[in-house]
Amino acid sequence: MTPCKIKKPIEFVFNNYLHLVLLGIILGDGNIQSIPRKTLTDRRRFRFRQGLVNESYMLHLLSLFEFTSKGKTLSYYEDKRGYSSCSFDTRFDTSFDDYYELFYENKVKIIPKDLEKLFKEVNMSLLLAYLFMDDGSCHIKSTSHGRELPLGKNLYLHLNNFTREDVDRFCAYFNKEYNWSWKQHATLKQGGSLGNVYISMKYRQEFFTLISSHIIPHFQYKLPSSFRN
Repeated sequence: MTPCKIKKPIEFVFNNYLHLVLLGIILGDGNIQSIPRKTLTDRRRFRFRQGLVNESYMLHLLSLFEFTSKGKTLSYYEDKRGYSSCSFDTRFDTSFDDYYELFYENKVKIIPKDLEKLFKEVNMSLLLAYLFMDDGSCHIKSTSHGRELPLGKNLYLHLNNFTREDVDRFCAYFNKEYNWSWKQHATLKQGGSLGNVYISMKYRQEFFTLISSHIIPHFQYKLPSSFRN
């Protein structure tokens, strides 16, 4: 009987640009799936998923990571509530192991402890741009009076999937490195939950200046008009 051969991992190589895109998306809505195996190391792959309204964003990501993808098209879903989404998965590969070890603890996604090491010599404008596109907003209701504020007057990065301690550490890093003053806020949009990084008016000009050149056409509406391409 011929022994079964184990297919070797492909080991995708991500250049610095794609590495930063992945970091931004993992901090946002992206996740890494880990499948345990009894005799071998766990298999990992990246999963990209967004609401159907962001289909063009998903097509943009697919164009960047097509060489890792199982297919060359998106998959489409509709749940029992009628919510439609689109997604694509990469193939399983050992190149995702380091990301999984950084961002997961006991199978729960976390913000890495050593952000100074993770973000050392990083093009933060690109990372923050993809985090903002993936999970940022600048037009939501104020917790103080419940009415809509003008575009750009209420700027958040929604990190609700992380613990309060994780988000505090995330804010502390940027406050130290950039002399900003980010902090957690509860918002009506998120049911009053913490995990929303509030960027005050004082720092918005600098934030939008930093990220605006990387924002794709689909998400230009998130930017104040003076920063749109």
